[in-house]
Amino acid sequence: MARRGWVGRLSVHPEVSPEDVRRLLGVEWNEAQRQAVDVLQSTKKNVLLVAPTGSGKSAVGYCALALSGGGYYLAPTRALCYEKAEELSRIFGRDNVVITNKDYSATPHLLRSALVRVTTPFKLAQYLTSVPPSGTVVVDEVHNLTPEVETILTEVKRLPGVRVVALSATLSDEDVARMAKWLDAVVVEPQVKRPVPLTVKAIQATPTIKLDPEPLPVLSTPLGDYLSQEEFIANYTAHLLTEEPDACVLVWAPTRRMCDTLAGLIAEAVINRGVYALGADARILSSSPSDEKLAQTVRAGVGIHHGGVSQANRELVYNLFREKKLRVVATAYTLTQGVNLPARHVVVTTLFETQEKLMDPSTFHQLAGRAGRPGLDPYGAVHVVVQSEAEKAYLEEVILKTKATPLESRIAGDWFLTKMVMHLIYTTKQRGAVLSFFDSTFYAAVRDAEEVKTRAAEVVERLRREGVIQESTGGALGFTSKTWEAAARLFMHPEEARLARDIPSTLSYRAAVENAITYVVKPQGEWRSFDQAAKEAAQFGLLTYYASSSYEARQISDLAQAFFDTAALFNAALHGWRSEQAKAARDVAERFSYADMDVFRELRETLPHSIFKNFVRNFARSVINGTMTPEDIEAAAGRIFWNRRGDGKLKEEFRKILLNTLTQPGRRV
Repeated sequence: MARRGWVGRLSVHPEVSPEDVRRLLGVEWNEAQRQAVDVLQSTKKNVLLVAPTGSGKSAVGYCALALSGGGYYLAPTRALCYEKAEELSRIFGRDNVVITNKDYSATPHLLRSALVRVTTPFKLAQYLTSVPPSGTVVVDEVHNLTPEVETILTEVKRLPGVRVVALSATLSDEDVARMAKWLDAVVVEPQVKRPVPLTVKAIQATPTIKLDPEPLPVLSTPLGDYLSQEEFIANYTAHLLTEEPDACVLVWAPTRRMCDTLAGLIAEAVINRGVYALGADARILSSSPSDEKLAQTVRAGVGIHHGGVSQANRELVYNLFREKKLRVVATAYTLTQGVNLPARHVVVTTLFETQEKLMDPSTFHQLAGRAGRPGLDPYGAVHVVVQSEAEKAYLEEVILKTKATPLESRIAGDWFLTKMVMHLIYTTKQRGAVLSFFDSTFYAAVRDAEEVKTRAAEVVERLRREGVIQESTGGALGFTSKTWEAAARLFMHPEEARLARDIPSTLSYRAAVENAITYVVKPQGEWRSFDQAAKEAAQFGLLTYYASSSYEARQISDLAQAFFDTAALFNAALHGWRSEQAKAARDVAERFSYADMDVFRELRETLPHSIFKNFVRNFARSVINGTMTPEDIEAAAGRIFWNRRGDGKLKEEFRKILLNTLTQPGRRV
């Protein structure tokens, strides 16, 4: 499973200076970047850079990696990992950059050999014992303080000679001080004006009843009456383009389905108004309903960018929008997670993230920060659609007067804390060291460390009672078997280890899926509609991304796939990679990734798991529907085998199987 992913043969590591970074990116340093680079060069201390969105924080992280001769770049999402890996490859050379996340695997050997590793916190947590961080660890979007990020930073800041560079646009003054103290970091928070002036205005769309001649519910708006919010937003977006023909617009919506609906309506509206001349003539791979909608809207200059769009098409939309070949992009939460899609106008379609939950200030400011492109726009404008005076008051009195949502530590939840204690027992082997670790966490910096240490001690005692660990005189801790030791090394919960151990010998595929969802996935979240979402995830596996509109179902399938992938590594650690146990565990992981459908079986038997999973995640619907053309297959081959040198025969076999499979009649599912 751990085959080479986004990396070729490693070349001699180059020496790169901050000036080289600036030159290779083709930019001039602004005041925020200049101050940050000066600090990086004058001290070896950790650095916390807080600067507005669009001010070039990532380039400062690249300089830090250059000064230390490499390290890790942590990004919260797959999309952001790919974007940063692309930029880093321009600086350090593609052969010196490794990316590993849900789409790309890399062996510990490759990670140790590479100059720069781009990964997610979840992945790095699994590699902490086998590939200890060195050089610099850059943490992008550090305000996304997941339990994995907190654990990694707590461990890293205790390692000699490793520098942490944390980047954020949305931290309150109080959290800046608390995080700087926690990281023992120099704060770089330039008191500079935003590169482009920003305005925020509420756009009232008030529900009312119109008598014409029968009572008719409508939205009363500045542009007139509309039957739906989506219809109004589409026409409002087209109106912005009519008023400013050189502008680009981002339209944010809380769900993928709403993004797709809005993209279609906006495309119709811009065509009706005759403002679609810059539409892109691009080849869209139709791998999902969202991709199919994108194929319809892109010619009107309207794109779609969210997790339901295939990876290849997200990258295409990203590039077309930056080249101004698209005028509008409808997007969901990728816009809040650092993906660089700036525009003159940002339309926020609602202040509600769900029917019950209002948007928090940090999320809003992340969205608003995309408005106004330095060097391209004279200003940025955020248009917020509100339907009541209460919503308008929340915008003006809460969101706009709050710099950021306060950071909270989330390491004390029972499931994650148990995994964390297991891992600490593996690395420290002493009760005192396990408990003292929590004195260095962000939790301890903002709350009473004794509270989480008490919970951790309770976990230690529970593990002892359950026979997972044993304690000798003097507080030395050890595992009672290699099973638990392997689990701890892979950052697994004991329940995960129990299920993973049973997969090869006692569980059918269906039973393995149901048990994983019930005993591994369910305890990890607070679910609103777990039973229905779990049913969909069990039926469709990782293909839930294409078969379901439920966010919870997709989340369940992702967590289950992560467990099955880890279970394969776990069995390989216990019995060897070629053992029957490891093969059986890999078989379940692979079958879940394609929902055990026959149409994928031949590909699965030919491709390494990491490449196969990448293909399923990005091109599954085209296979299911039998709609892939030879051109699509060629594009998929180029994307899936990205920079895999020496795999020409495998790539050719991949093409051949797809052509044979998809030309057979009756293959639709």
